[in-house]
Amino acid sequence: MKIIQIKQVGQLFQVVFDDGQKFLVSASLVLDYGLTVNKLFEQDIFSEFEIAALIDKNYLSCLNLINYRQRTTKEIKAYLAKFNLDQSIIEAIIKKLKQNNFLDDNRFIEAFINDSLNLNLRSIKMIKFNLLKKGFKKADIDAILVNYSDEEVLKKLILKKQKISSYKNSQKLINYLINQGFDYQQIKLALANQ
Repeated sequence: MKIIQIKQVGQLFQVVFDDGQKFLVSASLVLDYGLTVNKLFEQDIFSEFEIAALIDKNYLSCLNLINYRQRTTKEIKAYLAKFNLDQSIIEAIIKKLKQNNFLDDNRFIEAFINDSLNLNLRSIKMIKFNLLKKGFKKADIDAILVNYSDEEVLKKLILKKQKISSYKNSQKLINYLINQGFDYQQIKLALANQ
């Protein structure tokens, strides 16, 4: 196999072989394989390059997905499974994403907890439930949650809800807070300290 053309397309490079096969690859893959026009490939090296190009293409696709928001390993695996890729290729892409610090489940858990506490005013129980639904292990969640408390969140939520006339009735407010995952004793204490 011989390269007959290398053309830059945006930030990628289109590599064309003499048999008509075309690959769209990143600059790093061009450098890794020392791709130049008229370079000859033995069949085994070409097969290796095909796999590397497939990994590179799907890696870039995952980076595009991660660019919108942080993702979990489970989400990336599900995304890649849609392309009917071999498990070994999916694992190689996951490994590369983790090595380059684009995929980190612990960082995702911490960001999710911070957002849930500060933006959404969720209880620790509710956060834990949502993280378990996302497929994280209970031990991983508990290891990070040990550093957090939802007391301030409870106070903010009580103040916010008391401004609404339908929550002036304390029993209705207590029921709402219990449904949000706060502990009854914690709610009573927070209401008493107002």
